Parts: sequence; structure tokens; C-alpha cells
Amino acid sequence: RRRPEPIDGSEKTEVFDTIIAAIGQYPDTPEGFMVEAGKSGKITVDRDTLATSAKGVWAGGDGVTGPASVVEAIAQGRRGAEEIDK
Repeated sequence: RRRPEPIDGSEKTEVFDTIIAAIGQYPDTPEGFMVEAGKSGKITVDRDTLATSAKGVWAGGDGVTGPASVVEAIAQGRRGAEEIDK
């Protein structure tokens, strides 16, 4: 996986309305959440509905797939929302 390399003098400041942090880390799921996780720490979900082992809890994004793109995480969020709505 590629890693960013700092370039002296390349720093700049910009203003944004929204920032989406997508850094590809695995979740540290507290035991109190009562959701199953695999050995790698990724949350276990039903592949079709994104429902977790805890009733009424859905999950998606890097917490489920591991490192992926922000587009894939957003797509899972939308799919999860559709399932929640059902």
C-alpha cells in the first residue's frame, strides 16, 4: 500500500465545509455493543442486509470490509439505510 511522503514547503491551508475521514483502520468495538467480530476485528454482518448479530444494529464501511474506498463505505451506508427503512 502506498504511503504519503512529506515534501518540505508544500504545506498550505484551505477551508472546507465537510471532511470525510477514511483512513482504513479496524474498529475497536466495545464489548457492550454486543456485536460479533472476526479475528481481524472486522464487524461480522449479514452480506445482504448489513445487519449485525445485535438486534437493530447495522454496520458498514471499513469496520466491515477492512480498508477500502470512501465510495464503497458510502455505498454500504446507503444500502444499510435502505435495509433499516425496510
